Amino acid sequence: MALIKRLTPNSYQYQPVYKSYHKNSPILRVALVSDLDKASKEGQMWRSVVIVGIIFRQGNSYDFQEQEEFNISLPINENGRGMELSELLSFNGSLYGFDDRTGLVCAIDIEKKKAYPRLILRDGDSFSDKGMKIEWATVYKDSMYVGSIGKEFTTPRGEYLNDNPLYVKQINVDGKVSVLNWKNKFNAIKNAVGIYGEGYMIHEAVAYSASANKWYFAPRKCSNERYDDIKDEVRGCPYIISTKDFIHFNIINDPQHDFNKGFSSIKVLPHDENKLIYLKSVEVGKRSETYMGMISTTGEVIMKEKLITKMKMEGIEFIPI
Repeated sequence: MALIKRLTPNSYQYQPVYKSYHKNSPILRVALVSDLDKASKEGQMWRSVVIVGIIFRQGNSYDFQEQEEFNISLPINENGRGMELSELLSFNGSLYGFDDRTGLVCAIDIEKKKAYPRLILRDGDSFSDKGMKIEWATVYKDSMYVGSIGKEFTTPRGEYLNDNPLYVKQINVDGKVSVLNWKNKFNAIKNAVGIYGEGYMIHEAVAYSASANKWYFAPRKCSNERYDDIKDEVRGCPYIISTKDFIHFNIINDPQHDFNKGFSSIKVLPHDENKLIYLKSVEVGKRSETYMGMISTTGEVIMKEKLITKMKMEGIEFIPI
């Protein structure tokens, strides 16, 4: 049984939500999902908070206004953790959430305020008893591309354990999962900003623009030093990196960079793909915050970063108006 019905590819075929908008739409509706870590557990269920709101123009800039907030819950968990949703993606008429603990891909019905299990992705090459640590997802041609942190899995002090987070899953319209080794691609992205050796990048925000045929990577963390769990909290990455071929790269320096904040989700605007909306998360000690901002593909600030909530929201997507 197909995950979703087959369609013929074109630039926007797999983003039907775009039909609600045009290039100069004054209002766009978005949904955000939370990753509450251990706080996701509620009785015998695990929950994610959904925030729905609107992005609206104010002159040459944009602002955000929340409209509603609700929980979606499922009993699926791995070792007592679940529904820690790290990304949100519209694909071929459905809205999907991705759990970074269980590897769950669930369909989300905003109107009914319900989540429905669809797939479970396994770690690494898929021959694993561990769920995939899903951190990002985007639509490329006629498939969802679903990725992890794009960095070797290590101990908290940076000792190498495995390459599992370097694998990407491709999910086609029939729900078939293919496994792709992106090690060379992730290394090329890292090298493009001068990070080599024990230096690293952690990816949680990736988007593909069909109209520009270009990938955008907004790393959450990066450093020329070896990974360290504590130091990593304040290694927010200052770059947005774009490429068509993973050989040639364009680097945008983030004008609102703050080492305490890291990109956690990024999307191109419907029919206006030279603008990128994003979320940034703060996790420093017990401090947790989520900010929203917008930037052009040439590095111009379009929306000043705005504190949305003191919950950790890690996925944003456009939904029908």
